[in-house]
Amino acid sequence: MAVKNKKYLFCVIVLALLMLSVSGSGIVFAHTLPLNLMPMGTELAEQKEETQENCLISKYQFRSQSSKESIMEFYRKMFTNQGFQEVEATPPLKASLKFTYFFTKENQMILVSFSNKVEEGTTTYYVHVHEVGPITGAR
Repeated sequence: MAVKNKKYLFCVIVLALLMLSVSGSGIVFAHTLPLNLMPMGTELAEQKEETQENCLISKYQFRSQSSKESIMEFYRKMFTNQGFQEVEATPPLKASLKFTYFFTKENQMILVSFSNKVEEGTTTYYVHVHEVGPITGAR
């Protein structure tokens, strides 16, 4: 696949993700994840999975006592160790204005998005994992 097509596919997936995030559709399941997948002081609030035209989307909502900066430090390290690369917004935004971060690897894209409101010292954020390819059913 040419680089141009990868960028197009990435943009389509991002737009679809943003539309799904706003719609809030799907069934919600709350259960725990392995602790190594969450920063300290963080709890899983919601989880749901969707399958759409060869794309499996796993969505997680978290609430954390940690700051946005320490949460992103945790995920940058974890995703880098798993072979993901962070994709910068164009044009780049100042860290204080940036609420959405993207990571890609082969047929996967991860979106980390923060709510711009912090309530009672709790940071609410979302992690969406997109896997593109032949889908045999939700996991």
